[in-house]
Amino acid sequence: MFRFAISEELLQKAREHSLEWHTQRGNKYNRELFPIDFEGEMTFEAIDLEDLKSDKRNGIYFIFDESRNMGYVGMASSMTFGQRFYNGKEDCKENCPSKCGCFGHINSTPDTCRSSRVITPNAEYRVYCLAEMDAATAQVMQSEVDWYYLLLESGIEMTNADWALGRAGYTGRPIVSCHIESATYYHFLTISEAALTLLPNHSGGAGAIGPVVSGLQNQLNGYTHRYAAHDELEFYQGHQEITELIGEFPRVLEWRDNQGKPVGEDDINRNSLLKWDAGPMNEYDINHLKRYSRGTYDKSNKSEYKWVYWDSHYVRWYWKAYTRSFRADGVKRRENMVRKNKHGANFSSDREAAIERENWIIENKLKDINTSNFDWKSPKE
Repeated sequence: MFRFAISEELLQKAREHSLEWHTQRGNKYNRELFPIDFEGEMTFEAIDLEDLKSDKRNGIYFIFDESRNMGYVGMASSMTFGQRFYNGKEDCKENCPSKCGCFGHINSTPDTCRSSRVITPNAEYRVYCLAEMDAATAQVMQSEVDWYYLLLESGIEMTNADWALGRAGYTGRPIVSCHIESATYYHFLTISEAALTLLPNHSGGAGAIGPVVSGLQNQLNGYTHRYAAHDELEFYQGHQEITELIGEFPRVLEWRDNQGKPVGEDDINRNSLLKWDAGPMNEYDINHLKRYSRGTYDKSNKSEYKWVYWDSHYVRWYWKAYTRSFRADGVKRRENMVRKNKHGANFSSDREAAIERENWIIENKLKDINTSNFDWKSPKE
């Protein structure tokens, strides 16, 4: 038998944490559905493990090892208690083939499921039904989160990963985000939480993250994002800004062409696709994303000089001039030349670019087909 003592302080803390959990993810929270509204004691009878095989109920279950004060809470909504515990063959723990798809807590719980920390060889765990629920999946999901914080606040060591609670139908997979300009890294439990934090004033913020996480775009709104790697999940728990932590993991990243084939640094261009799976990016990755970032148009970079322009990708001024005129199909035409700074360095200003353009035109005797910025009397630099 499991005895659960309930105090007003316990209820208040559990409500606050559960509400915070849902708010972070942008999920709707119904306070009226909180499972307990009284002080006192609740008792629960253990379910015989043989009877559990054919248990057809839905709701919230609790796996508890009283000797270690360790537990795991779970939900069954689209399947029964029996299915949640016995899906898979009895030898799946030892002989589970790759991509088996089994998930039963007792038959086949893999190491990646936290219930395996309670269900260990010779463990004295018991299984309890905390709430039998014939309700919509969303209500069962909320109840799982509520019960998790009730049990946690009561002093039980809960092995659940809080990011994995209430997963069915929710956007609940943790992500890693990088602010490209500052190379600052963040960890969020969900896309919705990232949108609320990074893009609070952006309409449909989650829609500016999903395409990047899915690999459809390299970046949006100054950030790039990916799903957190499995090894990173526990390491980042309790941390949102992870710039100092992410270096603990190796960089797993490659650039691909539009056919999906890996390309080296010399072949990366604006059409290359970023496949970032783990760890931090290196300096080249960051600089490449900066080079092709899409920012708002800055009118302050519009030159007053004719044929002088700002290159937002290379972050420098450049100029243009006509190099020749000719006739084609009876029409007089002129041919353009694009010229950066002839010394390979950046112009210090648009005026410097305009002066070099003027001198180049005069030197090459092309005044008759070009427009002057200085009446062909080039000023001193």
